[in-house]
Amino acid sequence: DQQQPDQLYCLALVHRRDLPCLRALDASHLPLLENIRDKGTEAIRQRYGLLPSGLRLFLHYHPSYWHLHVHLAAVALATPGAAAGKAILLDDVIDNIKLFGGDYWRRRTLTFQLGEADELWRLLGPGTD
Repeated sequence: DQQQPDQLYCLALVHRRDLPCLRALDASHLPLLENIRDKGTEAIRQRYGLLPSGLRLFLHYHPSYWHLHVHLAAVALATPGAAAGKAILLDDVIDNIKLFGGDYWRRRTLTFQLGEADELWRLLGPGTD
């Protein structure tokens, strides 16, 4: 409603269509990721008065749609999509590329939660052969 900063939930959509998800990221994308973090938090601070420490920036794996996007949400906002097992903090994405190499997210084993309404649940869930 743009009146209650503790309910803030924004998305940063990447213009590039060749980045479907976290797995596509490498060291060449660090400027893009840092730009989303820095300019996104600054825009929210200017518009809504929320400091970066009051925000949670994260990506989903598996994403809800296959076009790279970053969620920017108020820490106070209780959103199921920000829970461990679904969300990966943007700062962790950046730091792991810097610390462990450009192909870190391609190589890393990623665990994630599935809901019963998810198509992958139907394909891999209980009762499948």
